[in-house]
Amino acid sequence: MRKSLDITGMKFGKLTALHISGRHMSPSRKHIMWLCVCDCGNHINVRLNNLRSGGTVSCGCKKLEGNSNRKHSKTGTTEYRAWAHMKARCSNPNHVDFHNYGGRGIKVCQRWSESFEAFLEDMGQRPSDMTSIDRIDVNGDYSKDNCRWANAYIQSRNKRTNRYYSLNGIELCLSDWATKLGIGVPSLMERLRNWPIEKALTTLKENQN
Repeated sequence: MRKSLDITGMKFGKLTALHISGRHMSPSRKHIMWLCVCDCGNHINVRLNNLRSGGTVSCGCKKLEGNSNRKHSKTGTTEYRAWAHMKARCSNPNHVDFHNYGGRGIKVCQRWSESFEAFLEDMGQRPSDMTSIDRIDVNGDYSKDNCRWANAYIQSRNKRTNRYYSLNGIELCLSDWATKLGIGVPSLMERLRNWPIEKALTTLKENQN
């Protein structure tokens, strides 16, 4: 049997493909149907061939642009895209970032996986264009207890590759210790290679000699 083309996460005009939703029989052939989310937040089932040919590029809202339909756009496009992309990178092996998420065993909790409304209820609207969804424990799953909207600064200090050092009950990543001491990261790395950790993490720049 011929394998169906996997277009999960792919964009067609205003539509992002989520998953196969069924098959539709016509007099001449069987059509594969895909559930898609429109940039406006609406869902629509679309034939695969119509997506690939460009015959369907929105849920219909493109024809009605300028018509203020508040219910139509209630969910907000950025939150929905965050939800759809979160699911795709955890469940679609063809996603460019799958190896960092689903490939490492990172999952989306059942509540969020089954319902965008539940995700929005738990996370709320994105507070600003400068934030995106962030897992507090970078090795944990996507869930209410482990996620937040965070800016790039916070996320840069919450990476698997960050190295953390503890002293006197304080634990900070390398860059935060450098900021605290008023020195550059390379200088602090050199200290840690050659000095005892207590001296390296307590000596201010002006007292380095």
